[in-house]
Amino acid sequence: LIGGIQYVILSDEEAKKRRTQKSILERKASPAFQIAIEINEQSHWIIHQNIQDSVDLILRKSYFSTQIRKLETNKKIYIGYKQVSSDLSTIFQHSNSDQFLPNNSW
Repeated sequence: LIGGIQYVILSDEEAKKRRTQKSILERKASPAFQIAIEINEQSHWIIHQNIQDSVDLILRKSYFSTQIRKLETNKKIYIGYKQVSSDLSTIFQHSNSDQFLPNNSW
């Protein structure tokens, strides 16, 4: 679904240019879908708006941005954005408490 993953061996020059090891993981093909939604809990989702970029950045051990949506107890949907490192620690989180969607408009 994410395009498959393969090991690639880089030349010395390319590894130095990328500042990485000679053997790396890369996405093999284009993903089957343009976006991916992680359902972490019944009322908490993480939306990868560009799954191709998210997968590539995770494989490069870099940062990727996600959209977070939570269904609040008052039935409004909270929308926030988070920049996450590939080890899944939060680097930057932006949210606006006024960013709510009315019922069933998501």
